[in-house]
Amino acid sequence: MASASAWAQRLIEFLPDLAAGDDALSSLRGRWSVLLHGSTAAGVDDAVSDLDLWALVPVAALAEHDRRSASRFHAFSLDGKKGHLNVESGSDFQDRLARCDMPLLAELRRAQVLEDGLGAGRGLVAAARRPMPQAVRHAWFRFHYGEMRGWWRTAENAAGRADATALLLTAPRVLEEAMRAAMILDGEPYPYQKWLPAWSAAVPTGSLLVPARERFLDALGAGGLRGGEAGEAMAAALLEIRRILIERAREERIEGDWLERWWLDINGARAAIAEARWPTAPA
Repeated sequence: MASASAWAQRLIEFLPDLAAGDDALSSLRGRWSVLLHGSTAAGVDDAVSDLDLWALVPVAALAEHDRRSASRFHAFSLDGKKGHLNVESGSDFQDRLARCDMPLLAELRRAQVLEDGLGAGRGLVAAARRPMPQAVRHAWFRFHYGEMRGWWRTAENAAGRADATALLLTAPRVLEEAMRAAMILDGEPYPYQKWLPAWSAAVPTGSLLVPARERFLDALGAGGLRGGEAGEAMAAALLEIRRILIERAREERIEGDWLERWWLDINGARAAIAEARWPTAPA
């Protein structure tokens, strides 16, 4: 298994050949910023991980690329490992970072810059690695906490109607939003779903949720969707997750009527995340 830095060096050596073999990519050399991101950049190098690359380019260069290629997705293989390069707009990434695109921020924090002809890669990575501003932390925790409570109520209703299918669709959303809220509370942008359980368990608040998460899964496996004692155990696990988040929020001096009267705050929470901004300049 190679380290992320070893793969980064190998990719730096490989990029000229990759570009030379593709007419649409060859026009981008020297004016793109190429970043290694995803599982390999995060230190996961196994049989199912691949090499994920972003090539950030100016808008005009992206239009030129699109005239030459039917897709912005370019697959390749390096030393027996599959990979792909996605051509993206550098200015779009800057806008997404400013608007607090959490999965993008999470990946940029772990990304490695391979080439920086555009001059965007290192700045984006440095900006993403800044501490989470308190205003962002407050707004996004408030939002995901409210989403968690909303899904919890929906799951409760499904359980009360003995609707196992509806419960199957809604109860996991409680866990999903709780894990996101936990990471935000600890000042960490959250990744997309595939990495959310592992990454949330690695932060302090997220680790507190793990025992209740496991009890939920045990109860689910014991037939909790159909009610009975296992159903009660599932509900108790979700209630424990809610309790932990409320207590941790208050420990962090994040207070508000919305912790209890969340249903009155849905529009306000959504407006707050729409207004929250991540600083785009490196610290």
